[in-house]
Amino acid sequence: MKKIMLVVSSLGPGGAERVASILVNEWVSLGHEVTLVMTYSQDPQVFYRIDSKVEIIALRSTGAIKKILVLSLINRFYNFRRVITKKRPDLIVSFLCQVNLATILASIGTGIPVIASEHINPVVDHNASWIVKWLRKKLYPKAKIITVLTEDVVVPFLNQIPRIKRIAVLPNPIPPNLYDCAHVPIEMRSHVICAVGRLCRQKRFDVLITVFAKIAYRHPTWELHIWGDGELKGELTTQIKKIGMGKRIQLMGTSSNVWNHMGKSSIFALTSDFEGFPMVLLESMALGIPTVAFDCPSGPRDILTDKTIWGLVPHNDICQFADKLEFLMENTNFRTELSNVSKELVKSKYSLSTIIRLWDDAFKEAET
Repeated sequence: MKKIMLVVSSLGPGGAERVASILVNEWVSLGHEVTLVMTYSQDPQVFYRIDSKVEIIALRSTGAIKKILVLSLINRFYNFRRVITKKRPDLIVSFLCQVNLATILASIGTGIPVIASEHINPVVDHNASWIVKWLRKKLYPKAKIITVLTEDVVVPFLNQIPRIKRIAVLPNPIPPNLYDCAHVPIEMRSHVICAVGRLCRQKRFDVLITVFAKIAYRHPTWELHIWGDGELKGELTTQIKKIGMGKRIQLMGTSSNVWNHMGKSSIFALTSDFEGFPMVLLESMALGIPTVAFDCPSGPRDILTDKTIWGLVPHNDICQFADKLEFLMENTNFRTELSNVSKELVKSKYSLSTIIRLWDDAFKEAET
């Protein structure tokens, strides 16, 4: 049995947060002692189910300290360091760049190995500030292992930070309870194209709305449903109204039951500018939803292999993206074929048992 500490910013409705919940639940089921630490300073929201045997610690500041940013950060860092030294885990796993930096810094001098996990492509992370990039170069070499989600990130990341001790590729697993949700055979599903993700620039839902509007008039029974919330909700709502698509394109918000809704859709679309390893793409394929995705860095090319690579579109080729969507909309038999292939492909490569074995190997290496 190991004492494992997993550190995340929060447990809100995000892909990395879903993976965190999957891993901690599986680790406790295997007999490990697991502590889940959330670094976000506000009241913690737990969007995904967490096993009651997992200890959850939220490093939120309270009182007057909470209102002063610098004091709040210092207070959380002090509390974090105290949690690490009190719990004395065998190893610490952290998720996402800023949490990774805080975890490495807080663990210095403890002798506890840190496995820091990147969940987007750090080489093309346009949102990272210069200070974050500088800290990454200084602190990532202090981690025992840095994990990334796809093979194509390894060499560019090592070129960016050559002093990293070890990089391991650990893809995300399919959530085991996904197969319990209700979904119907592809030929019986609604004429709905679905997309899921935070309403932010990275996901480029404005592009998807434009693409759908371009072909929608030829397919009056089809709708576009976008699941998620975020800072661009108002802007996207205005775009939809401006093009007169209010009855055909719907912003659905968030749902703890989103798999059931996805399982009734006929096509999944991904228009992201960049990704790490898009969980929602993996989930859509496991649900048997034929997919069209931009070949953005990185993730879609790793997941869409064999016959499903048909749905991979050169990055930013809007015309080809529209053509592939329309072909799927018009061809039920081909949708059925892709649906069956997709389910088998991800089940064989990304089962939870397969990914947990990779984590076990990383644990053994980190402790040597």
